[in-house]
Amino acid sequence: MPKISIIIPVYKVEAYLPACLDSVLAQTFTDWEAICVNDGSPDNCGAILAEYAKKDNRIKVINQENQGVSVARNKAMENATGEYICFLDSDDELAPIFLEKIYQAITDTNSDMVWCDFQQGEVKQPWQEQNADVKVYTNAFDKFIEEKPNMGAVIWNKLYRREQIQALKFPVDISVSEDLVFLYESMYRFKIATHIPQELYFYRKRLGSAMNHGLSERLIRGNIKTAVAFESFFRDKDLSPKTRRILNQKIAKRMFKFAVLEPKRKDKANLDKWYALTRPQLEKLKRIGVYQPKYLSLKNQFKSWLFLQNWDWLFYRKLKVQKLQIKVLGISVSLKIKPWVLNLLQKNKEKRTRIILRKNNKIRVGFLVTECSKWGYQSVYDLFKENKDFEPIILITKTFIEHKERENCGHSFQDCCDFFKKKGMPFELAYDLNKKSPIPLNQLDIGIVFYQQPWDVAKEHHPYDVSKYALTCYISYGFSLLNSDFMYSEGFDRWLDINFLMSSANLEEIKEKIDDIKNCVVVGSPKLDYYHYLTENKRNKPVIIYAPHHSFDLDWLNLATFKKNGKEILELAQKYQDQIDWVFKPHPRFKFSLLKNNIMTEEEVEKYYACWEKIGKIYEKGDYIELFKNSDGLITDCCSFLAEYLPSKHPVFHLINEGCSWNKLAKAFIGSSYTALTFEQFEKDFNQVILNKDDYKKEERLSKIPVVLDETTTAASKIYQEVKTFLKELDLT
Repeated sequence: MPKISIIIPVYKVEAYLPACLDSVLAQTFTDWEAICVNDGSPDNCGAILAEYAKKDNRIKVINQENQGVSVARNKAMENATGEYICFLDSDDELAPIFLEKIYQAITDTNSDMVWCDFQQGEVKQPWQEQNADVKVYTNAFDKFIEEKPNMGAVIWNKLYRREQIQALKFPVDISVSEDLVFLYESMYRFKIATHIPQELYFYRKRLGSAMNHGLSERLIRGNIKTAVAFESFFRDKDLSPKTRRILNQKIAKRMFKFAVLEPKRKDKANLDKWYALTRPQLEKLKRIGVYQPKYLSLKNQFKSWLFLQNWDWLFYRKLKVQKLQIKVLGISVSLKIKPWVLNLLQKNKEKRTRIILRKNNKIRVGFLVTECSKWGYQSVYDLFKENKDFEPIILITKTFIEHKERENCGHSFQDCCDFFKKKGMPFELAYDLNKKSPIPLNQLDIGIVFYQQPWDVAKEHHPYDVSKYALTCYISYGFSLLNSDFMYSEGFDRWLDINFLMSSANLEEIKEKIDDIKNCVVVGSPKLDYYHYLTENKRNKPVIIYAPHHSFDLDWLNLATFKKNGKEILELAQKYQDQIDWVFKPHPRFKFSLLKNNIMTEEEVEKYYACWEKIGKIYEKGDYIELFKNSDGLITDCCSFLAEYLPSKHPVFHLINEGCSWNKLAKAFIGSSYTALTFEQFEKDFNQVILNKDDYKKEERLSKIPVVLDETTTAASKIYQEVKTFLKELDLT
């Protein structure tokens, strides 16, 4: 049994891996094992590891499909046999005396953990010999929190006693700062820790590494999740009052930093996008007592309050001064006043004297669209078009999330224009391409607005502002089936006049998440209204749809299964191409996500798509309910499709990952799908249901259709009637 196990997760580091492993082989302390976990690295890392394992049998290699660094480290810890454990990132290096010095310190002081200083940069500098005494800390966790010794909020410059940490796991649901969660939880267990004031570890800061990217959704969500994990772990722990207070400050600061300050610091031009993402998270965390702004500075407490009130633009936008005319003792006085003050002064009056804009004695009904692939409101549009009092119009706008990085994702700004032009539907631009800014909807004489999505809504289009001159409505473009805190946004939902929901289960859910909300009406999904009118065509062969999701980098969704079954499903389709007509219907962002997450190269993606085109057809854009109706089965890991396909009456093969959490609506019908965690289980069901025509869940599935579709009337008619009733109360009809 070796004294020390060195854990090395490996992924896409072929340029640095040899130097890393050479630094291990060069150690003056020789009683070690190196457990290298190849996390499905697509480059030459596997071959490099095999070569070094042949060179030295102390190097052990574990190969696995790409599952992330946490799974890789957990797997290595399960296989570690050393009395002590240290972690080494595969693009970093160790000083030759690293193990010798750190092992000597931990045995001499009988510590639970020892750490050393480290150098960092793109290029390693020569190691310097430093003669300084080690420093021993008792009550290690309190010292770690209160005194902030120069330890580094990292796991890799340290040696741990294995018996103290072997019960711990790296959190697999956190993709950023997951090592920080492990460090805090391990430090809580330690009584004695020792510091070696000598640089013995080289941390390579490189542009492409996981920790050195710019602002991203993954970075924000990961760091907020980290703070939530801290709060959850330490909530019931016995801590000193000082340690408790400092820890609460750290938790609040981290949440506030990544929800509010980091977007402002790193991407101020796109704050609407980032704050649409973070505001609902912070609202929920504050409501359940996890986020406690009282532990922030007074200045940041005020900013946090403004942020949660959706008034954050008070501190991050440069506002022009407006003039307000008032009379004092009969004399007209002009005061300079900020617009937000004017808004507050006029708010109640505007609510009482609501005026809905009209044009040519008609109320213009604007459908605000950012993605043509999410268009599901045709039946609502058509009903308003039939009434001479209304003029429906498509309003195409740009948002950061849907357009800045996704011009090749199948839903660019031009795609929207082309989509509605092809359908012969009039549209106007709600985004000024020259000024690169949204156009206020009152300038377009819009009296009723239907929003397509609740996030990334520009201030000029936000219900808070628009409701001063228009009726504001929201219909979700898809079914909310996940048990997630991020499906509702108090900063958006509360300001709507009417929030149209898919089901009574969604109504219960939103009432639990947003206190005293009263603007919700259950109507169903207008997208499913197509099922009332469509007839099913005769088919010579069964039509099977494969619809993979894109969410490889969205931990909170946890839907995409393509990495473990995408190639196998293609092979199955090729095997039965003569018996089945295949349709490949990827999410519009699917191709982009494959490339962004390094799952496939551009050449591999094109080859994969070409294979589908050869055996069937690819369906990426446009209305798809007719496709669903005229098919015989759906293979998917997309949650909304589970509900949208159900009225087709055909079987769904639902591909899942471990840990998916479904809400009440999903649980009411999801059992009627053929659920598969592995490809083998899916193939077994597919053969029985499609090839052998034994659809043993058919009766159960048909009985669940009323859960998602009212077969007696349409959602559009309910929506139309609710709008008419609302306008009547305002004496506008």
